[in-house]
Amino acid sequence: MKIIQKSLILSIIITSVTLSGCSLGINNTPVSRSGLYFDTIVSVTLYGAGSDADAILDECMAMCSHYEELFDPNIITSDIAKINSSAGEKVYVDHDTAQCLIQTLAYSDISGGRFDITIKPVYDLWDWHANDPAVPPQERINAALPFVGYDKITVDPTDDTVTSSAGTSVELGASAKGYIADKIGEYLKSQSITGAIINMGGDMSLIGSKPGGDAFTIGINDPLRSGSTALTLYLTDTAVATSGTYERCFTYDGRKYHHILDTSTGYPVQTDIISATVICANALDSDCLCTLSVIEGSEEAMKLIEQTPGTEAVFILNDGRQLRSSGAGTYIRQ
Repeated sequence: MKIIQKSLILSIIITSVTLSGCSLGINNTPVSRSGLYFDTIVSVTLYGAGSDADAILDECMAMCSHYEELFDPNIITSDIAKINSSAGEKVYVDHDTAQCLIQTLAYSDISGGRFDITIKPVYDLWDWHANDPAVPPQERINAALPFVGYDKITVDPTDDTVTSSAGTSVELGASAKGYIADKIGEYLKSQSITGAIINMGGDMSLIGSKPGGDAFTIGINDPLRSGSTALTLYLTDTAVATSGTYERCFTYDGRKYHHILDTSTGYPVQTDIISATVICANALDSDCLCTLSVIEGSEEAMKLIEQTPGTEAVFILNDGRQLRSSGAGTYIRQ
């Protein structure tokens, strides 16, 4: 039996941000700050910040810490941990927690539950960090599946309360980083900068542009060739995220198991997409849509992308072919 696990240490879905080619001068030189939040590297890069750069970056990192304390289910005082231990009782949460849940649950509704933040009871059975990972026993998966269902959680925006069925628990891994990137982006737009890159471990929000109006250059991993770039995107004032079956996975008894689970079976979803990159105005939307695209498969996912205004996507299929939405070419230079 051969087991291979893909390393998660400091992995970044979107491989590179090219910062070269900037004009000289203090207001045009990019300045950055990074930190470890949500088990990933978060970085913020500013253009045109001048003498305010340190204060702005301090606030960005403080916002990351604040949201981690709200959203991380492993922090026992977090809103998410309180919801998960509520045993069906109503829980009062921060307004941002309620809003993130509401926006994420909208994608559960769109997908009929195939994308579902209540998958946590099953997801926790799969230990992606283990040195010797194995498939969970079928009886444990069967026991956890009845607690999965987005209809088992209710968020009341009038008083920011959350009520969930006993045994149901949630995890915002598919949307929290996008939500936080959007909030940091809102803050940065109120500051004296000309552009910024917010990189939440690969979920990215791009504010404005580089000096002179140049686009930010974003390289997307080739999931079939380690260390290679599949394509390069040229983006300004938008958000982009990538999800795939190659990021968090292991091989057990000759079969590959990845981390995007089917809510009806508790096993990795069967899909022809190995990597889905989505470009749209908001980071939470791009975050959710790229995961949902992998779940739905290329045919249904491309229909959804084409029907969603202001949204483009590039899918890399298991055989290496690329599928691009009708407007994706706008962001790609050969």
